[in-house]
Amino acid sequence: MYTYIIIDDERLIRLGLISKVKEIKSEEFTCIGEAANGQEGLKLIRETKPDIVITDMKMAKMDGVEFLQRLQQEQPGIPVIVISGYKAFDYMNQAIEHGVVGYVLKPFSSEELEKQLLKAVARLEEQRSIVRMQEKTDRLEKRMEGMEFLKLIIEPWNVEHEESGQYAVNHWHIFVSIYMNLPEGLNFLRECVCRYYGKEGYLLLENPGINGQYFLLFDAGEEAALDQMAEKLPECFALMKRKQEEGKLFASVSERFHGLPLLNRAYQKNEHILRDVYLTDQYRIFYEKTYEKHKRKLFSEDELATLMRTLKYEQDGVKKAMGVFFERFSIERDSLLEIGTACKKLLAKVDEWAVENQVDTDDIMAVFYQRYRFLDHLEKMEKEISGYVNLISLSIRRKSYGDDYLYERMNQYIQENYHKKITLQTLADQFYVSAAQCSNILKERMKKGLNVYLLEIRIEKAKELLDNTSMSAEQISKEVGYPNPKYFFRMFKQVTTFTPIEYRNRRK
Repeated sequence: MYTYIIIDDERLIRLGLISKVKEIKSEEFTCIGEAANGQEGLKLIRETKPDIVITDMKMAKMDGVEFLQRLQQEQPGIPVIVISGYKAFDYMNQAIEHGVVGYVLKPFSSEELEKQLLKAVARLEEQRSIVRMQEKTDRLEKRMEGMEFLKLIIEPWNVEHEESGQYAVNHWHIFVSIYMNLPEGLNFLRECVCRYYGKEGYLLLENPGINGQYFLLFDAGEEAALDQMAEKLPECFALMKRKQEEGKLFASVSERFHGLPLLNRAYQKNEHILRDVYLTDQYRIFYEKTYEKHKRKLFSEDELATLMRTLKYEQDGVKKAMGVFFERFSIERDSLLEIGTACKKLLAKVDEWAVENQVDTDDIMAVFYQRYRFLDHLEKMEKEISGYVNLISLSIRRKSYGDDYLYERMNQYIQENYHKKITLQTLADQFYVSAAQCSNILKERMKKGLNVYLLEIRIEKAKELLDNTSMSAEQISKEVGYPNPKYFFRMFKQVTTFTPIEYRNRRK
């Protein structure tokens, strides 16, 4: 839909023109105002901001020529259609000089008016396209500037930054690191920060490389001006807390510093402080000036050595050791930093064991805090850290004992979990090898596939339950891993030639 206004000193002409525009079907045009002369027309344009202006040339107070001159000064891009009499050729020439998109002679038809209105629409869309392109270019340039500034935050100050001369090195700053897993996080922050600081004096950035990480840098030429900004921060954070309906929000506020060469140091300090959150926290704000690090030590060197002996030498050592390890943690009492420090120490010893046995390792601690910062519990962390330790243990033992060790572990797993759904992929995920490897090892050792082996185990277990318990056949079906009793009956008879009831009754 496009809006327009009409400027003409004859009311009947205005009404007739509105009526003719309503007959047009190719586009929707809506009249949002009328004026009797150029002076009223300019006032109306300022108030209503129409897409298109339709004006007569010969009017009292301010005629069309003066109106077009003034309009070109105030609103140079707005499309104008001129209506005038047959003999007003001097007006026509002056209108053309002022860049009007169309000139319609009275009397005119709706078809003639439509033609000129569509020309105005084409001009309007061309202008909008240029504006959109410019906005896109500006956004891209702003994003590139943001990416350059991100480097300034994340990487230490270097000679290139110094020589570029594009950064003020003598301003005062406060740097805020923010982690937040809210949807539309940048817009949320922008709204809250703008409420207290307007649109100047700070830079707000999102780090696209790390999920949920944002940076807020305050900039002031004078220390006193920066202190005034700092005074508003608690209120700004309080607003964020009130508006926060879901997710988690953590922030660390640096002490003030003089010059961008110190920006990376502020970033590093904030990152370290933000590791000290608790998994039970939904909202936490740290200030470097008042921050005190927790010093609880979760494991002594002797305790870690005991865990490593369990890992290396006991049956199911990984399961036992990692169970003891994670049982020690409390998400209410231990911060993510304390848990991470303990994990780092244990994994360092696991990696030493791997290197001694020429097994490849991976630096999973590199992404530890980014990966687990927004957790509400330890299950995911325990599963993934234990999985890595299990992978190292399996790799070392396979290197020492070949596939025999892996076969024994797979067979043990099947024997203990036969009542659950087990596939080759289940085994592959459990023992960190491919499904094809699992299949080959089982066939080589047992001369049969996984499904046949599972069937044999389940039927043997079912026979034991039929012989030694009073459980119904339906109960036994579920007990050995068949939710569908009919399928169980069919498979039981296929293997034993008896139905479960016949098998139980044969001994009576």
